[in-house]
Amino acid sequence: MNRTCSTLLLGFVSCASMHAQLINGSFEDAQGNFDDSGWTSTCPMAWGPAAPGFGDFGALVNHSNAGCGGWSRATHLVPEIADGETWTLSGWCGVFTFPFFSPYVGFGFGWKEADGTPHFFTAPVTNNGSYTYLQVTNTFTLAPGDTAFVELDPGTASGGSGNSLYAMYDGLQLTQSPLGVMERTGGTLALNWDPRQERLWLWCDEPILAVQLVELGSGRSFDVPIAQAESIEVDVKRFSATAYAIVARTATGMRSARFVKP
Repeated sequence: MNRTCSTLLLGFVSCASMHAQLINGSFEDAQGNFDDSGWTSTCPMAWGPAAPGFGDFGALVNHSNAGCGGWSRATHLVPEIADGETWTLSGWCGVFTFPFFSPYVGFGFGWKEADGTPHFFTAPVTNNGSYTYLQVTNTFTLAPGDTAFVELDPGTASGGSGNSLYAMYDGLQLTQSPLGVMERTGGTLALNWDPRQERLWLWCDEPILAVQLVELGSGRSFDVPIAQAESIEVDVKRFSATAYAIVARTATGMRSARFVKP
């Protein structure tokens, strides 16, 4: 496709503060065993398959009305989040029991008042049977005594079921953005764009173990082959004109950057 003018919109916002964290967002301990420390669930959590690049285990959370009865959620308190701060929650989830049951599942932020009254931000959701990358950004208005939390919403099995049916989660991360829009998570992740060839080059300050291209509008993800660990070339000719996130996995964590293909 010929273009007289093509531009790649790249925005990078360094994270000035990243003091809040999930005790365990990848559901494994240092020895690689399943670990749901830090999470409180209305139904017992179980181990399940991991998202690509996130070890051997993810977490399974019962759909509501499926296996343990009634309302099902898992929450993680994040008391470090303060009034006026903006945070992004990202990670992977899907429907473990797809296609037999495929409710919409997701995760998001909320906060509870000092008396325990909960409030919830709108959460991104998916009903895919494979792991799907989701991301949401919210700004908190907290009164004294309020506490922010992360919630895993496994959806509801319509009509109920005596069997245990699950949503699956892995690789959840928190990132603060002082300007309200998260464009890059820690470390160095650089992009360069060639509009004539419709190719993108990605560099990182440490070896990259895995890369995915995520279509932000739909949540669809695409694996990117890696020929070299520090410099990666991505042919974007086959991708639609829309906004994307590049997600790079390194030994010390996950880096991400956004771009728009015009």
